[in-house]
Amino acid sequence: MLVLYHAWESPFSARVRLVLAEKSVVYRSEVVSEHDRSPYLLEEDGFILPCATAICEYVDEVYPGPTLMPVEARGRALVRSYIGLCDLELAKPVEILKHSTHPERVVRARERLRKVLISDGGAARLEPRGPYLLGEFGMADLCLAPWVIWIENSELLADLVSPQFRAWVGRLRARSSVMTDPFFLRGIRYGVPRAA
Repeated sequence: MLVLYHAWESPFSARVRLVLAEKSVVYRSEVVSEHDRSPYLLEEDGFILPCATAICEYVDEVYPGPTLMPVEARGRALVRSYIGLCDLELAKPVEILKHSTHPERVVRARERLRKVLISDGGAARLEPRGPYLLGEFGMADLCLAPWVIWIENSELLADLVSPQFRAWVGRLRARSSVMTDPFFLRGIRYGVPRAA
């Protein structure tokens, strides 16, 4: 049986669990230290695969279920570019905003996120191209979900997200894979929740 070594509180682990859920893959869950951000996968034959993004693509290619990556090369390239944007530009500032008590670090992290979410001309950079990020639901949505849901929920960033961004995140929240994953069930308990 497939085994996933992961941490419940890790957004990178949540990324993998979302893909496994959308593909309806049965696996054994082995929880590791919360400090291990990157999950890894162990196949029955001994094949070990680290790195959340690599695991997501591997699961999509190898296991039956809905195809989550676009068929065409440009679509796959766009998915990888959005995942790269998330990993390089969203993940660190979101972690700082969740946990930092230093006002100057919070200000810098918010400014970094502003530059990701809004270009210098005022246009949205991380804006869905339809109901989902690339129009149709897929890998990009799943891989960004742990961060964009937190961003949409944060009072600190309320002025940086558009109505289209909020609608996209609402559609992500409504998916059963998101509604049942412990990362989201435990809530966006860290950070500053938006007032009701």
